[in-house]
Amino acid sequence: MAESADTHFDARIYIVGTTLYQEVVVSAIGSPHADAGRFLDSFQLIPRKRD
Repeated sequence: MAESADTHFDARIYIVGTTLYQEVVVSAIGSPHADAGRFLDSFQLIPRKRD
């Protein structure tokens, strides 16, 4: 979580092998999005199909 003068950020970063995943929720300062945690918690990795 971070804030600037006018913006609130919730973010998570994952490194899996050599791949970086980042998810971010941005909202107005003083009013963080109510479902940010639920959205961030919904991230799932699925098995990668090999060619």
